[in-house]
Amino acid sequence: MKKKKVIVDFAFTILAAVLLIFLSEFRWIEKYVGLALIPILIAYYFGQFVERKTRIK
Repeated sequence: MKKKKVIVDFAFTILAAVLLIFLSEFRWIEKYVGLALIPILIAYYFGQFVERKTRIK
């Protein structure tokens, strides 16, 4: 189960990095600084979900 959690964490890290690089390339990150918080919040809630699903019962 722990291996599945590591894969999900890695995939999310890559996805968040791609999103932030995309926003930075088009200089949208200066306009929409609040959008940088969205991946962080998604990571928190997705991490909670994965933790509940991978917990040994």
